[in-house]
Amino acid sequence: MNILFKPIDAKVKTSTFDCDNKELNDYFKKYAIKNHKIGISKCSVAYTKENPLVGFFCWNMASFKKSDIDPKEAAGLPNYPIPAIRLARLGVDKRFQMGGTGSAILAHILYDLALPLYQSDRSPGFSFILVDAKNERAKSFYNKFGFISFKQNHLALFLPMKTLELSTYNKGEKIF
Repeated sequence: MNILFKPIDAKVKTSTFDCDNKELNDYFKKYAIKNHKIGISKCSVAYTKENPLVGFFCWNMASFKKSDIDPKEAAGLPNYPIPAIRLARLGVDKRFQMGGTGSAILAHILYDLALPLYQSDRSPGFSFILVDAKNERAKSFYNKFGFISFKQNHLALFLPMKTLELSTYNKGEKIF
């Protein structure tokens, strides 16, 4: 399946989306377009030639405290808020789950968007990607991509950009 991406707009039929998660469905249907327009969170939809909506993701800027992560990961970081990108939401329509769609969307976010931003001298500075997994299943999904749990909340995860930079990308799959 060749997944394409575009920014969300009023033409996207959000009402047809169902990822089997009420919180994600409600956000996508009620707030994604509005928040995208006002800049709180940028949202993109994933689609194919045959299907106008297979999934979506939203992301924004964030920060965290050095003391929130393991000392090994915190080595060399300053004692003020650490800038990061937060993958605020990622949803895959239930018709396309378990077929690699979520992995393809996350690979796009990490390798096609975040990594070039991180490597650019023109983008805001950040060294981590954060995500709040909705449940243990989602946490396991993110762990496969190298995300690590914060000390106090095992469903709050982070990925150092250096780790991502050192990984190999091969047709949508991360290889460590």
